[in-house]
Amino acid sequence: MKITRLVAPLITVAMVGCSSQSKPQQSLQFTATWVQTLPSGQITKDVTASGDRFKIVETSSGGQVVKIYDGQKLFQTGALGGQKGSADPANERSVSYLRFWNWTPEGASTTGESVLGRETMLYESKEPISNTTFRRFVDKETGILLKQQQLHPGPNINPQTDSIEECQKIVFGEVDPNVFSIP
Repeated sequence: MKITRLVAPLITVAMVGCSSQSKPQQSLQFTATWVQTLPSGQITKDVTASGDRFKIVETSSGGQVVKIYDGQKLFQTGALGGQKGSADPANERSVSYLRFWNWTPEGASTTGESVLGRETMLYESKEPISNTTFRRFVDKETGILLKQQQLHPGPNINPQTDSIEECQKIVFGEVDPNVFSIP
């Protein structure tokens, strides 16, 4: 995994799968909000998901980016240069990249902190080239990534937090299928 994916302001963290599956759980439906805090500012990510389909609205000081996957086509529009939306047949790699909340656990886990009152498993990994540590808190029940920290070695012994992405609210339940209609 390249570190630049985590610190780029409008690029979503590369995450794929959920538990040992490479595809999202078909029955999992939710609406949620994550806030990603970077040295350059904050990004709010409002997510609606139902099985394969999802809608992500990312809002930052630079504007808003909307990404909708209807199960076949990926629609994106954004604030960069006021670009118009486009819908293209999606390949699984690009769609998996956008599903940052689905993450395949790597390595051993320990009991993590409670996030939104939900029990989590903590997975820690280290990127050998940059010596950056990633701490991922995955919901024990659903496999959804609820919190992620990126810690980079600081000028002294204590690590600096480069990025924190944390779920602020999540509601499980049936989602209106019209949310995934491509404009």
